[in-house]
Amino acid sequence: MLPGGLSPWMISGSAGITRKKPGLSKCAHCWKIPSYPMVRSCAYWQRTVNTAHRLFLEALSDKTDLIIIVRARSNRHFSFQARVSRMERGHPIWYEKKFSLNDPATWPEPDAQLSIPGTNRRDKPYCTDIGSWHNLVMRGKCKPAKIPMQNRPFTLVRMVRYNERNEPVFKKPLWLIVMGEQRHQLSLSVIHKAYQQRPDMEHFFRFGKQQMLLDRY
Repeated sequence: MLPGGLSPWMISGSAGITRKKPGLSKCAHCWKIPSYPMVRSCAYWQRTVNTAHRLFLEALSDKTDLIIIVRARSNRHFSFQARVSRMERGHPIWYEKKFSLNDPATWPEPDAQLSIPGTNRRDKPYCTDIGSWHNLVMRGKCKPAKIPMQNRPFTLVRMVRYNERNEPVFKKPLWLIVMGEQRHQLSLSVIHKAYQQRPDMEHFFRFGKQQMLLDRY
């Protein structure tokens, strides 16, 4: 559950840079309906291969009641947002220290940490270590369209699952971007629970389209 007692929402999107507009239009259309229970807070996943695309994040970042949770590729490069962005001369400073997801040497100590125990389907214990860093930004783009991202800070979350022998279950960690003005209201446990619902939601969309013909009307 998210702040306000609401469950996270997911709107099915499309993959590929040229096919992101249908997914964005669905979210924009839902936001115009005042009766939707999204008014206070919700989580939105982009169901694409290139999940953390700038076009998607920038287009929805102006929704003050929206909290976006998306997966980031493990080879992305981000930066911490500059504390002082104005200078007497020259271009304003937007970015500070670099943060490369595939280079642990660039990772400072996390701002928050949490370990969540659990058991898998075979009743074997595991532990998920979660760490987060606040106020990171990604660089924008100028072509083919200008996408400014320097004023779109987000929280970066890293999740690693270990088995009973304290060995990583997966080869690479899971990186999540949590963006939105209300993102600080979500604790690490809430972010973990919210993202865990993504497979079930995606299975519903697939089953609904294939078996219940939900895409035929």
